[in-house]
Amino acid sequence: MCVIGHVDSGKSTLVGQLSVASGNINAKTTRNLQKIADNNSKSSFALAYAMDSTESERKRGVTIDVGSAQIIELESYNLALLDAPGHRDFVPAMISKGAAAADVAMVVIDATGDKFEAGFARGGQTKEHITIARALGCDKLVVAINKLDQIGFDQTRFDDIKRQLTDFLKSASFDVKKKVTFIPISALSGVGVKIPYAGECSWFKGPTLLEFFNTITPPDRSALRARPLRASVVEISEEPKGIFCRIRVECGTLAIGSKLKVCPTMESAIVNDIIEPPVKALMAGDIGEIVLKGTTLEQIKPVSMLSSFNLSIPKSETVLIQAKIIKGKSAIPITPGLPITFFSRGNLTCGHIKKLVRLLDKNGATAKARPKILKSGDFAEMEITLASAICIELWDEVKELSRIVLRYSSDTIAIGKTIKILQK
Repeated sequence: MCVIGHVDSGKSTLVGQLSVASGNINAKTTRNLQKIADNNSKSSFALAYAMDSTESERKRGVTIDVGSAQIIELESYNLALLDAPGHRDFVPAMISKGAAAADVAMVVIDATGDKFEAGFARGGQTKEHITIARALGCDKLVVAINKLDQIGFDQTRFDDIKRQLTDFLKSASFDVKKKVTFIPISALSGVGVKIPYAGECSWFKGPTLLEFFNTITPPDRSALRARPLRASVVEISEEPKGIFCRIRVECGTLAIGSKLKVCPTMESAIVNDIIEPPVKALMAGDIGEIVLKGTTLEQIKPVSMLSSFNLSIPKSETVLIQAKIIKGKSAIPITPGLPITFFSRGNLTCGHIKKLVRLLDKNGATAKARPKILKSGDFAEMEITLASAICIELWDEVKELSRIVLRYSSDTIAIGKTIKILQK
């Protein structure tokens, strides 16, 4: 689960509170975190420090990177929580290490003052984060409406935020009735997280967050596990035993001793060890930490893909995509030559729009050939030329690995899928 939302909505505090409620963080650690927060004159940030572990994050009070997943043990499965940065400057980390690795997203909303409106307005991160999460395959969403304790658990405010978000979520292709849940909480006090609703919040008759988490059914990955291995690399570092990698297994199974291919360099590597979790093999859907031998930091990058050694993954510098144009804060015209940053599971690279091939209607038929410009809401096919060759799957082959996000400067401008690999 990727925890997303506008800056200062309380995401890290909520993940810290969930860690305390589930027993991952004991009383002694909580007291130590409180002392550090007090020394930084940020007393209310103590729980957030469980996730914001670097000195820069703690002093600034802002999450900069997606840290290691916090594992919450539930009744029938383990839930990995990925705390994503909310500041617009760190959206790339939110995409590559958060939304791209998640099955479900939880968006945290600050209900106080005009904070929700700031995050929901043009240029705010609430809409952008939700749009990106949906584009990368998260079709289930938990909406945690936070800080309601500061306004007396005002039901009118909760209902107003729910109404505005519902309209937007429907336009973003969410099945609101079946796959979106709204829960009122106070991340700081724990009410609605684990502590039951009572008193001024007794109007809410639904579950707490932890109660709701126990009702989520993990996705069936049996078909993906039967396929050849593909794993996206999230983070790397060099250790004495070899190259340390944090990965998400997209398809197949990765075991200790497996011989792998590193894409796009096409070098070989061997799985020397699986550090976390302490198992002999990771399967589709698992997030884990492994050590590789036979490769170097020059050959493997944080956006590389690992595959079965005998598997051939398409590789090219030019791809054909189908994408919907998103109304962003920059209002930049979408024309050939526009520089972009290209994101997908396993890829983050620069490039530009080479050609606007055709404008599509709602049925996918050609509405106009070779348009000169695209505007917000348009659905179109585009040729994208990238700064370097990437390995990427097609929509008809592996949907999870074909989903893409295009950004210009600090703005998300398009979401879609890769449908064809083109030659240079």
